Amino acid sequence: MKHFVSIGSVIFGLFLLAACQTLSKEECVVADWRVIGEQDGSAGHSPQDRFGKHVQACEKAGVLPNQTLWNEGYQLRLRRFCTPLSGLAHGQKAGNYNNICPIESAAGFRSGYELGLKQRRKRDDIASIKRRISSAQSTILTNETLIEQGKIDQKEAELDRVDDEVSNFQYNPLIQSN
Repeated sequence: MKHFVSIGSVIFGLFLLAACQTLSKEECVVADWRVIGEQDGSAGHSPQDRFGKHVQACEKAGVLPNQTLWNEGYQLRLRRFCTPLSGLAHGQKAGNYNNICPIESAAGFRSGYELGLKQRRKRDDIASIKRRISSAQSTILTNETLIEQGKIDQKEAELDRVDDEVSNFQYNPLIQSN
């Protein structure tokens, strides 16, 4: 059993390592660093972290990423990323904002981003409420069936409903302020 645990740990570790890698060895060898920089800029990645991960990933292939080309592509797409509309979309996806936008566009991006996050939270709250409604409906149908079958009485069904209400009261997004 101990042997299986160590193999599982090794496999999990390799999976985590692969998940952290930004590029494969093959991709490093044929990389167009300007294009990769554009992709990273348009995704809003932190430049130091992202380029550092590329360096680590390509180290194994013996490739040194071209930081100048990467940075040119990154800066080009960063300007397109740092708009209020892009901020809105990024917030709706609940993406992280790494404070990477230049000062002249940061406020607009941030405004859109905050609005997108707020919309995302509201959408999540609505989904949570729908799940709670569905659960309550299921409980009601189950209790009605059990009452018809004589397995529980009306008072027990009512207690079930009250228990559900109490447990749902612990988190009620409608009571939250936003």
